[in-house]
Amino acid sequence: MENQPPVEVVNAEPSVGRLPLKVQFSADGSYDSEGDFIAFEWDFGDGSKGASGAETEHVHTERGTYIARLTVTDNDGMTGEAQVEIKVRKSRRGRKLGSNKSVLIHPSPKTPQCGLAMIASAISQFHA
Repeated sequence: MENQPPVEVVNAEPSVGRLPLKVQFSADGSYDSEGDFIAFEWDFGDGSKGASGAETEHVHTERGTYIARLTVTDNDGMTGEAQVEIKVRKSRRGRKLGSNKSVLIHPSPKTPQCGLAMIASAISQFHA
């Protein structure tokens, strides 16, 4: 029987989201019909390459639409490729992003106590 290329299956979760977008990639379900070992190589579409393994994760830090590609290779050098589209949207204004925990509040001079309460509330939310 002639060697057949491996069958590739790619999943990404989530495939749409806001910055920074952490995506879990999986090649579970990929196989080689001859039962050969399969190697996995990931290209995330943003210049990041080199991840290997059936499961990996990647964080997209720029907004845009990316095509993530999975290449699977069997022992005899036959390859198969699958791809999935990832859409990264800009972050919502005023939301916490990663370790950036700065808040800008302009209390009213007429109600300084209210301003202090707002600052205390904001600090407790960001340190929670």
